[in-house]
Amino acid sequence: MTIDATKPTDAVLVSELPGYIREGRTEMNSISVTGTGAVGAVTLDCLAAVSLTIGVELSLEGYETVVVSSTGAALLATILNGIQGQIKMFVFQDLNVTLQDSTTQINGTLDLNVAPANGVYTPAIDDVITLVNIGGDGGATTHGYWREIDRAASV
Repeated sequence: MTIDATKPTDAVLVSELPGYIREGRTEMNSISVTGTGAVGAVTLDCLAAVSLTIGVELSLEGYETVVVSSTGAALLATILNGIQGQIKMFVFQDLNVTLQDSTTQINGTLDLNVAPANGVYTPAIDDVITLVNIGGDGGATTHGYWREIDRAASV
């Protein structure tokens, strides 16, 4: 057996993959709104913030990891301009940022798995919470709401 340094080429390699794999790759690529892929860790200081906005403090990407801290108290209650299916993973770096749970499921509110309902979640340092947007269209009036899909406590 001899090795041919010119093979496989990208075109040949992808075209020889089964259809279901190519379709899966296409779906994974569609997660990115801008075509640049998932955003790496973005550091955000949300001092006194009550709301974050997609396209301002947060990116338009379908998936984004956000490292969150604050130099003072911040109670986040909404994320505005969300698009259905967007996922935001927040990694907390201090005890200054809290999240307000809401049962209204409208206007960019946060639907968290906390007790009691409408309570406040205070993450510990290095806690991670992941939210997905439901019903948002990216517009100024239909923000949808953000449902918690995962939480990892710092150990």
